[in-house]
Amino acid sequence: MVSLGRGDWDGPPLQARAQTPRNFSGALPISGKPAEQTVRLLEALEDHDDVQSVSSNMDIAPEELERLSA
Repeated sequence: MVSLGRGDWDGPPLQARAQTPRNFSGALPISGKPAEQTVRLLEALEDHDDVQSVSSNMDIAPEELERLSA
């Protein structure tokens, strides 16, 4: 299970569930702090030994994604 530190997430408590992959047709535009938090969460999930694959339908501007990945 992935857990974030108390100061890492401003939203409600997160719960993870295993599901059959779904195909989403549209991208979700995201920027600013929510984009930063989402990228950190996806990276934490990808690094977890029990996770086989991670996908997202978020749309982050290339410049912002580069800044967040640095």
